Amino acid sequence: MSKKWLAAPLAIALGTTGILTGCSGSSGSSTAATTTAAAQSNKEGVTTAATDSTTSGNENSGESIKVSFMTWESDTMNQAILDTFTDAIPGVTVELVPSPLQDYGIKLQEMLASDIAPDIFMVGNDMALNYHAEDLVLNLKPYMDADTSFTEGFYPGTLSTFTTSDGQMAGLPGLINLYGYFYNKKYFDDAGLAYPTEDWTFDDLYATAEKLKDESSNRFGLYQKTNDVFTIAIYSASKDGNGFCDNIYPVSKVQATESFLEGTQKAADAIASKAMTDPTFDDANLVSMFMQGAVPIMRYGQWAADELIRNAPDDLNWGYISTPKVEKNAQILDSVGWSINKKAANPDQAFAVLKYLESETYKVVLAKTPVAPPAYQPAADGYYQTLKDKGHEDLAQGLDYMLNAEIKLPVRFLDSWSAKASKYLDADWNSFLTGEKPVSDIQTVIVDPINDVINSSK
Repeated sequence: MSKKWLAAPLAIALGTTGILTGCSGSSGSSTAATTTAAAQSNKEGVTTAATDSTTSGNENSGESIKVSFMTWESDTMNQAILDTFTDAIPGVTVELVPSPLQDYGIKLQEMLASDIAPDIFMVGNDMALNYHAEDLVLNLKPYMDADTSFTEGFYPGTLSTFTTSDGQMAGLPGLINLYGYFYNKKYFDDAGLAYPTEDWTFDDLYATAEKLKDESSNRFGLYQKTNDVFTIAIYSASKDGNGFCDNIYPVSKVQATESFLEGTQKAADAIASKAMTDPTFDDANLVSMFMQGAVPIMRYGQWAADELIRNAPDDLNWGYISTPKVEKNAQILDSVGWSINKKAANPDQAFAVLKYLESETYKVVLAKTPVAPPAYQPAADGYYQTLKDKGHEDLAQGLDYMLNAEIKLPVRFLDSWSAKASKYLDADWNSFLTGEKPVSDIQTVIVDPINDVINSSK
């Protein structure tokens, strides 16, 4: 493969000494954004993967068309992504512009405002929708409508996370974050409990946590930091089809059905009995605690699996199970993906690069680094096979089960009014979980004020 190191005008425009380096992390932990790395990048610049030098649509210049993209991933992951583009798209040279996760959104916003942003950039779906509202990203719907076989390859509901209120597409989902339950089999064996299966219910979860707690050693049965309205909504949506929000995006109303109140009360009861951690629990070291054998069950994002596979002690016998249900399979859907700069000089070639990344690149890189399942289902085989090869077919099956859920729910508000609405959750939600307020007051304390915010924004 032909590579070249280019100068770093983007970093200079942002007032730094060199191009910004990558940083990993679905979990939000920086691994590379340091002053030293920035100094090194002064020598390295932008990495380029060259393809066939024959021009495609650029005959007069005799040069390959350049398409740049930026991620927040680690240097190792970035290089693995770039390597897949060797001779992948005739007439196109792919350039990587790395950037750290820390302040990534701020830096990207500055680059967009200065007209120096790359052609393709990694985004959360909330970022993509906001950029669409600011007319900064390309509408990808015409491309997707023209390529139905590609469009139909995405897991059900995943494209909706990047779909705007007027039916346009602010980007494409790349990786999906899912939240299930890792469990230490030793605790189950010692208690004489069967391992959970995909038909387990929330009642099973809480009953199991009750049996695995040990108040004498301050050990909870279930370690779960997040018990917000979006998590509780899994219970109600599974029972009656209604989550807290009436849609992933846009949300026209929020609601607290009887099933939602019931799910909230069950969580509050589990907290009160010390079967489950309360909302003040700090989960910063939860994965480490689990690896040390101190945690019977933990709810966590699937990215913890990569760390467990690489670093857990050999004697830690752990399993994974999807989020339980009441009746229907309902799951939270959280995605990160890619948008194309609306000012990209060659949007057709940029989309070709993005399509290749979704359909081919992820096949390779996720097999080597299984951090998350891809939204594009045909690219998931390598990811799942790696999990199975590492002895965790249960993880592969659980994630696939959740991705095929009949009901998909948001992990957060995505609408422009989200900050105003969230202040009511920040102020009062935890008081319902700790028993300070009765769940019957959720309608007047939480739901009504948020609906007022939504209605005032229309």
